[in-house]
Amino acid sequence: MATSDLILLLPYPSQGHINPMLQFGKRCAAHGASATLATTRFILNTTRPQPGPVHLAAISDGCDRAGYAEVSSIPGYLDRLERVGSETLESLLRSEAAAGRPVRLLVFDAFLPWAGDVGRRLGLATAAFFTQSCAVNALYFHVWEGRLHVPVQAAELDLPGLPRLRPRDLPSFLPDRDSIYPAYLQLVLNQSLGEGEKGQASSSLAVICTARLRQCSLKLQACSEMERGRRIENANKGSSL
Repeated sequence: MATSDLILLLPYPSQGHINPMLQFGKRCAAHGASATLATTRFILNTTRPQPGPVHLAAISDGCDRAGYAEVSSIPGYLDRLERVGSETLESLLRSEAAAGRPVRLLVFDAFLPWAGDVGRRLGLATAAFFTQSCAVNALYFHVWEGRLHVPVQAAELDLPGLPRLRPRDLPSFLPDRDSIYPAYLQLVLNQSLGEGEKGQASSSLAVICTARLRQCSLKLQACSEMERGRRIENANKGSSL
């Protein structure tokens, strides 16, 4: 990459999403790109990030004073984040262009598919960034495609690209009949919206998931074999007492 390759990184405003994208930005910078991480004003005002070569910029989630505490519900926060975040993200992108620093690529958290819409509307290249493991994303993708239904009731699952799984192996959103966080379930499922229409999302996400799915599947199978071995060993120890 050349120094003229300006990348704007937009994580979901939560530590577990900011840190992975910040590390990605540092890798981009190591290859000569200029990377800027944009997060909410509340996050920037209440934390002390160490971005290294990555620049920082602010957008608003509409809760600049106290963050999530300013709203009464998860859906309320997510709605405000999308509404105000879209406006301030577009303003940031336009101001960077006016200052002679046009962003070439917008890398947005897959939890924020609306950010991709903003970038594409301004003619930018866009890419969704997935912070969860490939296997977890694959499971949510199967729900999105209608191959897996929530709540999962099957005793065992046999899905493409994954080892056989039981409900206890799944993210808690999927087998839980009475989830107390339905808005977050919808959030993780909507990751598949990141590249536009559902058909486009299918092909795009399939590329992301299958790129490392075989490796991920082998690791999961190895873990399963190790667990089975430990159980046999513990059973043998118990019978010898």
